[in-house]
Amino acid sequence: MGTLSDGATLNADHSGKESRAVFREHGTVPVSVRGKAERALLAGAVALCLLLFAGSHPAFWAVTAGTFCAGWGFLALTGRVRWESASWRFWVPAVALVGYPLVQSLPLPEGMLQVLSSVRASWFARARDVAGVAHPFPSLAYVPLNTATESVLWGFLAFWTWRLHRLFHLSSTHGRWIVNFFFAVAVFEAGYGLLQVLVPSLGEIGAVGAATRGIARGSFVNRNNYAAFLGLLWPVLLAHTLTVPGKTGPSRRGTSRRDLRAPWRERRAFFGYLTALVLLALFFSGSRAGIVCTLAAGTLFVLFSGTQKRSAAVAVAACWVLLIVYGLVMGLDQILARFDRLEGDMPGRFRLWRDTWRMIQDHPWTGVGLGNFREIFRLYQTHLPETRFARHAHSDYLQWVAELGWPAAVVGIGMLWGYWLHQAVRLWRIRYELAPERRMLAAGCLAGMAGFLLHGWVDFPMQMVANTMTFSAVAVLGRNCLIPNRESVRGFHGTS
Repeated sequence: MGTLSDGATLNADHSGKESRAVFREHGTVPVSVRGKAERALLAGAVALCLLLFAGSHPAFWAVTAGTFCAGWGFLALTGRVRWESASWRFWVPAVALVGYPLVQSLPLPEGMLQVLSSVRASWFARARDVAGVAHPFPSLAYVPLNTATESVLWGFLAFWTWRLHRLFHLSSTHGRWIVNFFFAVAVFEAGYGLLQVLVPSLGEIGAVGAATRGIARGSFVNRNNYAAFLGLLWPVLLAHTLTVPGKTGPSRRGTSRRDLRAPWRERRAFFGYLTALVLLALFFSGSRAGIVCTLAAGTLFVLFSGTQKRSAAVAVAACWVLLIVYGLVMGLDQILARFDRLEGDMPGRFRLWRDTWRMIQDHPWTGVGLGNFREIFRLYQTHLPETRFARHAHSDYLQWVAELGWPAAVVGIGMLWGYWLHQAVRLWRIRYELAPERRMLAAGCLAGMAGFLLHGWVDFPMQMVANTMTFSAVAVLGRNCLIPNRESVRGFHGTS
């Protein structure tokens, strides 16, 4: 008998070559029930965030965070979940994510502010002279309330990611369930986006009078964020399609192998067709960066697939063939026109980045405060009239530098890409030790993450909470897949 870290006991009864593991919880709900309740809560948070315009505003993601925390508290009180300690490798980055914005929003002596951010101190002195109000303790953040609110958001995302990570440790079947959930969500978003293309007067879910003008964007307000969401998931969905298990059972005498494999091939063809529809919806979003990053993700997926490169390449090619066929039927004029306007549209994007760079030069070390870009950018914009302003820098990395300062932004961006590179190197080293389905899913996760991170250079997908939650889920799933066969008792499909 062995004792588990969460208080459960493991009784193993051996009979010949067979072994059976029975989990029993002391006076509480069984482990399997706890996992099912929590995974429904985790998935429900993502679905709710997507329905609330992908969490594009604090009023939307606050509902998601509050509902999730209240639900988790209820499950904890009823014994369906338990608080387990996490490794320092998780808590150190999590505390940094939450703590640094809080430091930015804390009041500081004016002399210290002058040393840390002279431009911020000068603006504070000017505002004090104009308003005639004495306030001896300003903060690094121009709007401390926005920064503190963003700190709460980062804390919620860290907690949600940690609970998902713990869920995968309860049982390997939870990973497959999460993949099926995101498959259903992606197909729903793709179907609704294609419906928006066919019915141009149709807006986002719950929005009245918000026509999309024939652009696929699902429940997202911005087409680029919608394309980033689908681009993150479609390699994972394709990997899921290539690893669909066949139903095994007793075969009748005289049944050929071809007849036995027919239902398995039909299921794979069905999932492949749905994956192609997701890719088609991404294409009809008209996001040029999304389409280019999708091509890069497809290439990486084939490279990472190891010994299954041929089947991966055939699957990617089949998806693009279906995309072209359906695209020709639905019409590609609007999409091709978007690429034709690239030369004319890029100067506006470059001016936006130039104005953001001026903001960075004025606040190089501590930034303007997390979540303060849209307020402070009005002082720097030169390409828009005073009645209009940009809410985002159209580059996640540039906006992080402007809001956090160079030191914190470089550390955060380095952690993101460092995590991806570490997982990619690990996959390459143990590719022959992994089961084929684990290797394929890990390749899909890494390819989707790479496309998403590349998209962040020219757009702002990370500013949508639903995208960030999905990215965290894919990252945790990819890490869970990189477990050698000797370290796991059961395969990813639940088979020995």
